[in-house]
Amino acid sequence: MSLTVLLDLDDTLLSAHMDRFLPLYFDLLSQALSHLGPKEKITSQVDTAVGMMLTNQNPTRTLREVFNENFYPQLGTTEDVCQPILATFYQQEYPHVQSVTQVRPEASNLVKWCQSQGLQIAIATNPLFPHSATFQRIQWAGLEPNDFALFTVYDDFHFTKPHLAYYAEILGRMGWPEKPAVMIGDNLSDDLFPTDTFGFATFWIKNGNQENLWTGGNLGDVKAWLQQELGTNGQPLAVNPLVDIATLRATPAVIDTWLRAEPNWGPNVRKNPPAANVVETLHRLMHFEEQVYPHLWQKAQLGKFADVSLTHPSALEKIPIEDNQSIEQAFARFFKKRESALSKLDNFHKEASQHRDENITRSVNEFASWAADNDRELLRRAINL
Repeated sequence: MSLTVLLDLDDTLLSAHMDRFLPLYFDLLSQALSHLGPKEKITSQVDTAVGMMLTNQNPTRTLREVFNENFYPQLGTTEDVCQPILATFYQQEYPHVQSVTQVRPEASNLVKWCQSQGLQIAIATNPLFPHSATFQRIQWAGLEPNDFALFTVYDDFHFTKPHLAYYAEILGRMGWPEKPAVMIGDNLSDDLFPTDTFGFATFWIKNGNQENLWTGGNLGDVKAWLQQELGTNGQPLAVNPLVDIATLRATPAVIDTWLRAEPNWGPNVRKNPPAANVVETLHRLMHFEEQVYPHLWQKAQLGKFADVSLTHPSALEKIPIEDNQSIEQAFARFFKKRESALSKLDNFHKEASQHRDENITRSVNEFASWAADNDRELLRRAINL
């Protein structure tokens, strides 16, 4: 058996000391942007913009776009005006923040061992920084960024921790590996609770004398734990409507990145599937949204989803692409349908306590599970075609 290993970065692979890291970072950033106002004003606006990133649920808006629209206009400027300044900042000033961090030698040993075992590894750090900043922090940890299948940054991600959609977006970008996933991190609420909801095995990196609330230890203990996990059959993805809805929400985000990513978005997007695969996947998704799901949703609301004869996405013939429609128009059309479906599912579960018919609830959950499985299979095919 193999595994997909998700690793947090700060205070997991790298001793970041955020109580010192963030003040120094904001001091340096404020100096770089001092022409926009005093430090307090800039820091306050950063906090506001980050707060909007943390609550974003729109899979067509990258976190960078969310930050930009909640930061620059309020300071009377634009990203285009500030970009040269910020590029210089991350090249020349941001490296000074390394002085408050410390290498954890076990990190390099762990990554090398994972590679020797053929394990797929991704860095699942909260994507609140641009790729340059995260790229450097990975290097500060004594690691090579290109050794990872993915590392999460605000340029090309749409959700943040602890949202389930964040983890679904990571796995979607990786083509939903069929091998079981595990999560290793230091933060219970951001790293472990969400991935436990997915059914992943989790390991808590304890920094200091923390109570033994979760399976864990220090970074040096992870290898033995992974060896133990490799000796099992792994944990299947949880049967949970929240996980299914997160998957359905994350799929448009994955397609959005695959369709419009540019080289300056960072190293991650170089591993995107070929454009032809993405276009075919989008049209298959759109076929289900327009031709299949409306009928299934009606059946599910009547408690009769189990009575429907279903077709696996891999059994479909190649779906013809409409030549009179641009790929941007096709994506907008797909997302409009998916947004409506998500709204229906969200509303159903918000009102779940009012539903007295358990058969209907079970039927709707089965519909969401089947639709999420379709998404996972289609993204898997996009990567592996």
